[in-house]
Amino acid sequence: MLKSYNYLSICLERQGESEQAAVYYEKIVEFPENQYTENALLKLARKTFDEENYKASLSFYERLSQLAEDKGMYLEAIDGSMRCAYLTKDYQKAATMASQLLKTEKINEDQAVKAHYIAAKSAIEMNQTAKAEREFSITDKLTTGELGAESKYMLALIKYRSNKLDDAENTIYELSEQYPSYGYWVAKGFILLADIYYARDNVFQAEQTLKSIIDNYQGEDLRQEAQDKMNRLSPQPTKTEDSDEE
Repeated sequence: MLKSYNYLSICLERQGESEQAAVYYEKIVEFPENQYTENALLKLARKTFDEENYKASLSFYERLSQLAEDKGMYLEAIDGSMRCAYLTKDYQKAATMASQLLKTEKINEDQAVKAHYIAAKSAIEMNQTAKAEREFSITDKLTTGELGAESKYMLALIKYRSNKLDDAENTIYELSEQYPSYGYWVAKGFILLADIYYARDNVFQAEQTLKSIIDNYQGEDLRQEAQDKMNRLSPQPTKTEDSDEE
């Protein structure tokens, strides 16, 4: 029976019938551990991840991590478990799997970056500020890509929230110098810079910084965020009854 299920799943997959193939992969994993279990779990984990059914994918990847003897398959299982845990907002498990992934043999550079990034984001969600700052710093050092740009912004935000305004300002300028091609995070940085100026009672400089975003940034989302902050800094005078009558 198992051989038949495995044969049918392979044939259906080759014919592009992935949904039907998955039916037989599910039948295979319902049996006690056998020679086809690992491959079936991997297929199901990938399929459900692509379908954004991260809870199901996490279940398949976790089971695979416990069974996989092949190092490459084990590595993918831990990586997949980490991503699914984070996407299902199980931040403690995501952090644990990130730590495990970083200790896994043959981890590649992209996986290491993602592991430190997820560890940092999970730490933020769990209010572990010191750990988040440490992991964002590592991510920033490991990559010049978008995750590095976001990490640099998050470092500035952490410093701002800790009232280390000078450090936060310096980090924002580093962000604009190191990641000029990631306009979204640079713009986010300058919106944060306006908050820093406002915290120093420099309302004029805060307004000018926000105005530069409103005038020059192309994305409507951050332009609106900058405009909302500008409105809060410079509230419009309310009309009096006399002016209404006029």
